[in-house]
Amino acid sequence: MSSHQSSIRSRRHIDLLALKWCQSLEGSGVTPKEVIHAFLTSNDEVLKHRRGRWGVTGWASTLEILHSIKNIAKYKSESLELWRAFILAEAQECITSDLESKPQSYFSSNKVEPDFLDTKQMEARDAHIQSDMPFLYALVYNQLSNAISTRAMLTTGGPSFDVWDNMENNRRVPDFDSSTEEDIDVECPELDNIEYIPEEDSGAKTRNRASLVSSNNFSNCQEADF
Repeated sequence: MSSHQSSIRSRRHIDLLALKWCQSLEGSGVTPKEVIHAFLTSNDEVLKHRRGRWGVTGWASTLEILHSIKNIAKYKSESLELWRAFILAEAQECITSDLESKPQSYFSSNKVEPDFLDTKQMEARDAHIQSDMPFLYALVYNQLSNAISTRAMLTTGGPSFDVWDNMENNRRVPDFDSSTEEDIDVECPELDNIEYIPEEDSGAKTRNRASLVSSNNFSNCQEADF
């Protein structure tokens, strides 16, 4: 008997056991979902011992169960929206937890000095974000990487090479020298539908500043799905 045939027989056996278990609950007034919930939340020592490794060494099979629940939720559009709302709430909880554990994860505009744009300062802030806001950093990093990779595939027909390093190189700006009145050229990544519109300060000394304005109508934007 091949391993595939053995797997099919094993799956059929488990299906029969699950069916008999559901049938045994008929007339009891208890649903299978209630039994599963009791197993996962009960304070009974035997049940606590049986589920004790679900989140550690048994995580692989636990993840299979979570994916199975996700597949059920994705079956219909109504339940898919409920699943996405659940995932969004979980993501918000993770970000809030990071913020609460690191209350200084922000920079006051009153304390911004010219060296704020120094390369070392920028690298320090990057490291700060990665260490203090790991969940949000990973979420944004993956989204930007996927977006740039997709754009590279559409424009070149092939995968992008180390897109994140390219972004890092493009975002570097020269150190600010407060002793000069010359304009500073800031190198930015090339973005579609972006215009640079000069503005003038109302003070005695006038400088040109670049205001980043999208030509797209913001009312047409859609919320991202998480």
